[in-house]
Amino acid sequence: MSKQNLLPSSKATEYAILSLMMKHSDNRLGLKELTEEYFYHLDCLETFKAIRKLEQSGSRVSVNTIHDKLEENGIKHITLEMLNTVRLHVCHSDNIEEYKAVLEDKMLRRKMVNTGESIKEIP
Repeated sequence: MSKQNLLPSSKATEYAILSLMMKHSDNRLGLKELTEEYFYHLDCLETFKAIRKLEQSGSRVSVNTIHDKLEENGIKHITLEMLNTVRLHVCHSDNIEEYKAVLEDKMLRRKMVNTGESIKEIP
């Protein structure tokens, strides 16, 4: 198993946040403070970046517009089916603070692991 597979992450939580971003792009849920480093899985990270670009341009956030933005950025492996799976992910906005806390915890743990790895590499 590679080191990358061992780093702390929660794809289900990343899906929950992305699903809420797709459903509530007006920032009623306080998701603007999230950054790219909160997302570990490449498909989730690329989807997050596409949503942010759509929001910044004032465009509507939907499965189709996200998919178009991904393709525009040369990302072909994220399908409409995958985006629909994310959008339909069962989550509730009442749990948003818990979802954000899990993502932050995983991000901080990854940083600690990476810091430890870099210290071990010092001669």
